Amino acid sequence: MATKFPTAEEIAEDVGFTEAQLDDNMVNQPSLVAHYGRLLAEAQYDSDYAKQMMEIAESKVAHKLREEANDEGKKISEAQINSTLPTVTSVVKARMTYNRAKSNHEAMKTTFEALRHKKDMMVQIGVNRRTEIEGKINGLIRSDNQDESARNLRQEAKNIKIAG
Repeated sequence: MATKFPTAEEIAEDVGFTEAQLDDNMVNQPSLVAHYGRLLAEAQYDSDYAKQMMEIAESKVAHKLREEANDEGKKISEAQINSTLPTVTSVVKARMTYNRAKSNHEAMKTTFEALRHKKDMMVQIGVNRRTEIEGKINGLIRSDNQDESARNLRQEAKNIKIAG
């Protein structure tokens, strides 16, 4: 479990963007998705591994407690074992490692979701840009058509004056 995860600041930089940076971000988005997808997979592995190590630590301690009780001719209940586990250093360390790995996994899931939102926002900005450009083009076409109509009307007016 030696995976180095990015800091919150690094993640914020990777998932953030401005409209001015749209083109660069669209080019970089696939590599970010691949990078964070890999980190998400590693975080899942780390979490699963840490959980397994925690369960092994708990099992070893529980087994030792049962053996000690048996050697002393005593009976020990599961409730007694479960209440003792959180006080054993090896179990505490294993649980802390698992909790950290689980936290990293959740952070990577959230980051991956943020990248999806970023993609959706970039698509929407692209659609808005296209709509805006199409509106300007249509406005120019209408303006050209109006200019052509005005020229035609002026020519007709001249023709009427000349004929009349």
